[in-house]
Amino acid sequence: KSVRATSFCSECGKFICELCVTIHRSWSEFSSHQVLSLKALKGSYHKHLPDEHKSTTCPDHTKQCHVYCETCEELICHECIIKAHREHHYNLASDAVSKHKMTMKVKLDDIKGFPGQLQGAINTVGGISQNFSAKGQAVTDEINADFDKLQQSMTTHRKALVQDITRMVESKLRLLQDQRESLELMKVKVSTCLDFVTQTAASDHVSEFFMLQRQMAARIAEVKGEFLSTDLTPIEEPEAHFSLNLEVLDSLHRAGSVSDGS
Repeated sequence: KSVRATSFCSECGKFICELCVTIHRSWSEFSSHQVLSLKALKGSYHKHLPDEHKSTTCPDHTKQCHVYCETCEELICHECIIKAHREHHYNLASDAVSKHKMTMKVKLDDIKGFPGQLQGAINTVGGISQNFSAKGQAVTDEINADFDKLQQSMTTHRKALVQDITRMVESKLRLLQDQRESLELMKVKVSTCLDFVTQTAASDHVSEFFMLQRQMAARIAEVKGEFLSTDLTPIEEPEAHFSLNLEVLDSLHRAGSVSDGS
């Protein structure tokens, strides 16, 4: 994984990241290393390189290296040419450096446009992220609004169902109450007739009995006729039920979905 370099170690001759900086500062093995920030390093990179990176003295013959071996891609001295690099291709370092600088410039030109392209890509990704975040919030608001409507609709429907059952119960109870009152009235009539006739028949007044006999018989016939015409069967035996449409309930779980458009 690539990590952005933030400093340069002059002993290691390498650019290092923040983690490496922490290690350099905390480990005794690196306590003597000089770590410079990139800002402090700017313009003085060469003087902070380790000696082996900037020395032009041949490590084998302790002579100045004025020749560049193209085969080995390293600076060498004249004695190296005679011994280790006899059949290699080489040029004076002063002549070779111009060619290699040109080659390096060509290679550098190949990547000069990269920062601009990367910045363009960064801007594009950043713009997409910003737009997607806004769209996500818009969808969230839409979900909340739609489900608020759905919840309101369900609440309204629940109230309507409660009103329906309330009206139904009140209507049925009214009918049953009317029948009960009618039966209670009939019971009063029958009881009154029974009491009247029973008391009169139990009386010792013979003349009174015969005077009321016809009236009592008529009253008994009237009560009997009313009783026989009275329906003792409950006018209704209502029941109350509620059934929930499970398909509708299940469809609520599938009432919406989200996707990233991929």
